[in-house]
Amino acid sequence: MAKLPASKIESIARGTSQGVWIWRLARIRPDYLDMLVRVGCHRVYLKCFDDRSGNGARDFFWAFQCTPEIIEKFLERGIGVVGWGYHFDERTSIPVGAEVEAIGMAMDCGLDGYIFDVEAEVKAASAREPLSELLRSVREATGDKFVGYTSFGNPAFHREVPWRLLDEHCDIAFPQVYFEKWTFGASDDAEVQAALQAHRDMELRSPVLPIWGSEEDAAQPAPAARLQSYLTRFPGSSIFRVPNVGQKGEAWSLDYAGGSPLPHFPEDGTTFDPAALVLPRFTEELRRGPKGPPSRVERVKLVQRALAARGFDPGPIDGEFGQDTESAVRRFQIVNALTPDGAVGPKTWVALGGTLPPTSNVPPDFASASRERLASIADAEAQLGLMWTGPDSAAEKYLQPLREPMRRLGHIGAAPVFYNWCAAFVTFCARQAGYAIPDRPDGRSATMALVETWKAWAKSERRWFTPDLAPPQRGDIVCFEWFDDDRTLDHIGVVLEGSGNGVTLTTAEGNRNNKTVKGGRNLANVAGIVRLA
Repeated sequence: MAKLPASKIESIARGTSQGVWIWRLARIRPDYLDMLVRVGCHRVYLKCFDDRSGNGARDFFWAFQCTPEIIEKFLERGIGVVGWGYHFDERTSIPVGAEVEAIGMAMDCGLDGYIFDVEAEVKAASAREPLSELLRSVREATGDKFVGYTSFGNPAFHREVPWRLLDEHCDIAFPQVYFEKWTFGASDDAEVQAALQAHRDMELRSPVLPIWGSEEDAAQPAPAARLQSYLTRFPGSSIFRVPNVGQKGEAWSLDYAGGSPLPHFPEDGTTFDPAALVLPRFTEELRRGPKGPPSRVERVKLVQRALAARGFDPGPIDGEFGQDTESAVRRFQIVNALTPDGAVGPKTWVALGGTLPPTSNVPPDFASASRERLASIADAEAQLGLMWTGPDSAAEKYLQPLREPMRRLGHIGAAPVFYNWCAAFVTFCARQAGYAIPDRPDGRSATMALVETWKAWAKSERRWFTPDLAPPQRGDIVCFEWFDDDRTLDHIGVVLEGSGNGVTLTTAEGNRNNKTVKGGRNLANVAGIVRLA
């Protein structure tokens, strides 16, 4: 058979708890079983195979750390074990029969499944046939146990890998999304989402359970808070790997049951003060500036300790909200899908372990009929895909109602200037939904065809909120900032679907690549929210 039944695969994927990968049992701390229980880990991925270890099945199979007795010790502590191994070294011929035999030896020890680690070596055309034979043979030999594969995190960057072949024979994909080793996006979230989107774009059907990297040889080792954020947000994901004694790595500092980062447990037995993970009730926004009164100094110290406890270095714990602390806050906000403005507002305070006062000025999370109508209208307009190529183009209908006010202001003429037609699109949709949107708010020098004018008007109407206070909901209007240092808002759209995953949201927009579009956006780029009545 090519794969397990779809229902069984889904059941396995949904039932997979967050886990950690182990390379060499003999090189990690000897109390690893106690530690796994302590951090709430119920799944380990244990290396049991390497075809670089010799020339035959008994060389390939790592019997020194995969035995029925060893597996039983894990199981007694409530920890399931999946085997994994490196395949296809650079030899010219692949001993498929010996590899299948070795994997069979490992599975006989009581493993829940097996994962192939295949990377650059399978890009060669000569590897296709033996890889196909190996996958097919192991799939048949493992019966009702699952078979998975792990490889590069973003398939789009490694198209020579036979992704469809792996997808055809394996039940679950474990992409190595090591954002600490490679950088191509504006943020870690952008890179992770791009990697996952690549699996969808290539129509790979296997469920995806990402692996997050925590390794000593990384250029910028991921701190515990960042790893915890992804581990918690992606059920079934895992950490590579448990560090050897003397190596760096955050695998022992995480909560695999899905909670907050745990205090670090160094091998010398010392522990971090857990009180640093808790903040008192929020009283004021903190941002970069002079030390100020003693009360501010103490609250900044609390923030600095909380950041440090989560792996974000704020510099000295001195109560001064300087550049280092601001930078640490921004990194923390990006990891936790908050607006990365460097200020500690209510939402950031809560994310750091604090609480809000009972009468916090947070807008109600309720849907109104008008906002629902706005979302429906914007959705329909976005899907038209209208482009603006001049006054005679289809998208002119969004700008036309504001042309005369812009002309009077001197903002539009033979060469249109000083407007964003994305803002004109939102104005059009809001008016169609029944909202009384002015052409130009009192005291403003620009019309509602400018994103900054939307912000100013919303503030005057007490309708402007930061994402710290108001997570975007359907029917909200969101203003975007690309963090290009121009100190102005860059774009605007209407929310069609809120951020259920804490990372992205779906919006309807005008002037996205010069046309109306329905698509996804990164929550980290939302600078503010206009929530109409």
